[in-house]
Amino acid sequence: MVVETKLPDDTFIKVSCDGLIGCLLTGTCNGDTLHKICLWNPLTGEYRNVSTPTSSSNQLYDSFSNYGVCYDWKIDDYKLFLIVVNDSACSEVWVCRLGSNSWESTGFIPYDISPYNICLTPLNGIIHWIGYTKVIFSFDIVEGRNKEIQLPPCYLNDKLYLFQDMEVGVLRENLYLSVNATCKSNIDLWVMKDYGVADSWRKFFSISTDETLFDSLWPLHYLENNHKILFHGYVNTINDEDSGEAVLVSYDLINGELMTLDIPYKPKHFYPIIFVGSLVSLNSCELVEAKQISEVA
Repeated sequence: MVVETKLPDDTFIKVSCDGLIGCLLTGTCNGDTLHKICLWNPLTGEYRNVSTPTSSSNQLYDSFSNYGVCYDWKIDDYKLFLIVVNDSACSEVWVCRLGSNSWESTGFIPYDISPYNICLTPLNGIIHWIGYTKVIFSFDIVEGRNKEIQLPPCYLNDKLYLFQDMEVGVLRENLYLSVNATCKSNIDLWVMKDYGVADSWRKFFSISTDETLFDSLWPLHYLENNHKILFHGYVNTINDEDSGEAVLVSYDLINGELMTLDIPYKPKHFYPIIFVGSLVSLNSCELVEAKQISEVA
């Protein structure tokens, strides 16, 4: 089903957290490209602009930068966080409390960050990315701490597995590692059962790309009751000069069946995010529990 959002033109939906969607708006004025960050709750219809950090605005879009949304359990408020890569070995983190609409720098991350291997969906307030040395780095937005997590040992010493082929993310309440190894012609999915413990990596499945039409599969959501995983994938289009077609794919963990979902009017290229509706107010920042919905209505 196609839904009209009524958001301004040139709006790019970037991230989602607890029913709040982070958007990036772009436009031009006197030949200059302008950028604006905003939060949007599709369920309540609330829409709130957020200013960009003043001291970083000049360099914000000259180099790689990205942002996300997370809940800070310590102060019971939501935060926008912005990561600005200053060079290959150091990045600055800015945080904006939704209640104050003011930014402050929380310091620097002393690790390399690739724009293609960072997961901006926080796990308990922690963001993750794959480093050039094939190590998972993390930064705790709430506590302001860095940490390293080891990959499964089978990838560490094998030079055919490149960090560019790896993605780290969040699948329900667990950290996952997805490996789309072009040189190995296989797609692997691992889940960390005990966060931070390297020995707790468990392989969910391994698929040969020679036996499917998919060049890559990236996990989006795990349907535990149905034992199915929803993926964002790319179909190999040999006869097309373009770089393939984006699809949504369901994988049945019981029978090992892959099924492409038929979505009417689907664009050829898209970037999906998982959205779970909530009644978080962008004005009060209070979360209305599901049991209170009837009382509010």
